[in-house]
Amino acid sequence: MLKSERQLEAEMRALLRKAEIIDAQEDGQYGKGKRGDELPEELQRRSSRLEFLRKAKAELEAEAAAAKAA
Repeated sequence: MLKSERQLEAEMRALLRKAEIIDAQEDGQYGKGKRGDELPEELQRRSSRLEFLRKAKAELEAEAAAAKAA
């Protein structure tokens, strides 16, 4: 029983070390306190997101109209 307990403790320490290493790498890659899946700055607010979507829609419609005319 003691052997299993020691083994589990060692495994737990190894997992925690691995998590700390990954966390440090992600902090370096994405910035401290960020996960990397945050929305780009221009999409973080509803108003700018709506503006971005309207602009993208207008560009797609213009491309479709140009393709149809050609």
